[in-house]
Amino acid sequence: MTIGERVKKLRDERGMLQGALADKVNVSQQTISRIELDETPMTSDVLANMAKFFRVSADYILGLSKVRVCVDQQERHIERLDGLYELIRPYDELTVKNKKIACKMVECLLEAQIEETS
Repeated sequence: MTIGERVKKLRDERGMLQGALADKVNVSQQTISRIELDETPMTSDVLANMAKFFRVSADYILGLSKVRVCVDQQERHIERLDGLYELIRPYDELTVKNKKIACKMVECLLEAQIEETS
């Protein structure tokens, strides 16, 4: 996938027109069109603005990485996964019957939490 194709895909995923993206990254609609058609290279400023706006890495836009998420987002995901792993490990050791009970207990906790905040 070319740089232009990646930019177009990111824009399409947001349901944006070229002009709207142009406004967000401080260029003209014609510049976005040329970037998407791979007729003109992106300046570093435009690349940085697009990466921030789309919340992806510049490497993803440039086609140097298949990983879309920025490093700070990756770190948050890893922290979250570490927390989930602490829950999953003991859960995996439960019997099928006890897994169902554990799920019901979590549902009850969520309902109680909703009632507390209402």
